[in-house]
Amino acid sequence: MTSNSGDPQESRAPFLVLGLGNALLSDDGVGPALIEQLLQDADVRKNQTEFLDGGTQGLALLGHLSGRKAVVIVDALATGAPPGTTTVLDAVEAFRMGSRRAGTAHEGNAGELLAIARMLDEVPERLFVVGIEPESLAPGCGLSQPVRRALPLAADRVMELLTEWNAT
Repeated sequence: MTSNSGDPQESRAPFLVLGLGNALLSDDGVGPALIEQLLQDADVRKNQTEFLDGGTQGLALLGHLSGRKAVVIVDALATGAPPGTTTVLDAVEAFRMGSRRAGTAHEGNAGELLAIARMLDEVPERLFVVGIEPESLAPGCGLSQPVRRALPLAADRVMELLTEWNAT
């Protein structure tokens, strides 16, 4: 897409997959790891989708949500399920989880980002969170075995959403 208006929102991809997490806190780094895995996929629909490793930027990522048709946030999601469990939340469920405070160890988690986006009326039409239950959020590099094994399933869930959106 190109635009002569100078508005950067007009030239951005309509879909965003945003990875959140801190790779220095074990399984909290699952969001960036999942973005890396998705970018290795040959069919990532790069012309329609932006894949962004948001790390621990927190509220600084708010501008990346603006003007999108759909957003998938990938992150560690502590729900009490067994480690490695992949969960897909729609917007309503994501806001409900976010209202219960941080589900991960990094500052500016998905819940806080979504709460501010909602307050500013910057929530896209379609919003999902694809989360993987962490085993450990202790300092350390690398994902635990259960979380590493869950990456392909989580990537499949993201790709299913993108395929559905591209079909509409």
